[in-house]
Amino acid sequence: MTDLPARLDAIEAAALAVYAAHGLPAAPGHYRKGPRAKGWTFLGADIPPEERWAMVLARPPEKGWRHGTLEAIGSRDRAPAVQAASRALAACRGLRVQLSAGETVSADDVAALLEVAEMMTKPAGRSRLKFKAADS
Repeated sequence: MTDLPARLDAIEAAALAVYAAHGLPAAPGHYRKGPRAKGWTFLGADIPPEERWAMVLARPPEKGWRHGTLEAIGSRDRAPAVQAASRALAACRGLRVQLSAGETVSADDVAALLEVAEMMTKPAGRSRLKFKAADS
């Protein structure tokens, strides 16, 4: 799997293109979104956990604030392609951590990533529901 880093780059680029097409940011890091905000605000690339916690306490989810990493902000989007892009970014990040730690990446991990990546490009399926005209 010598071309794995190149494949990860390509999948991340495709996921970020999906994010961009849906108005989401593409820079790695931490973000927050206010209760009435239309977009995410970049907070920084590397924020220590104690600072992130202080930010959450200052602007809590109970009051409509949302916080997350680039990988996570698309996970609750309405568009299935954005949800898939979020999962792909998270999987790529996980595999990169494994590779940098010298851990073995399994074929199953790569297959799961490729399956998620494929979901980004598939159009949303049509409903199987069939409507009939009401009998008069």
